[in-house]
Amino acid sequence: MSANAQAPGIYQAEIPFDFLIGDKNYDAGNYEIHLGGTSSLATIITVKDSDRSTLYRASVVKNGNTSKEGKSSLLFKRYGEDLVFSQIVTPNSGFSSRVSKRKRQLARKQGKTDEIVSFVLQTYGKTKVE
Repeated sequence: MSANAQAPGIYQAEIPFDFLIGDKNYDAGNYEIHLGGTSSLATIITVKDSDRSTLYRASVVKNGNTSKEGKSSLLFKRYGEDLVFSQIVTPNSGFSSRVSKRKRQLARKQGKTDEIVSFVLQTYGKTKVE
């Protein structure tokens, strides 16, 4: 990727349900999702609250998925009553979260899940990799 290549961007999300990302629970509400620092294998995801305070920052791994509808989406896996962040998919690329300790605990407790909850993101802007 060249020095001025476009990173996947910044997205606005008004998530209508409580969710888990990493090992922490977050309430339904407005969030800003940043994707940046893309390499051929991974990128950094940063989740900010409505006050723009960073709540979560981690690397996510490129998974080869892309949005078939041309819209960016967050994908959550359901484990019982818990919705766990699993992937972010854009028209050009998709990224999977690493398996957290909490996600492993839920999977052991609830069993394997194939139920995915998808949430479409609003594009807020683009960032440049410096």
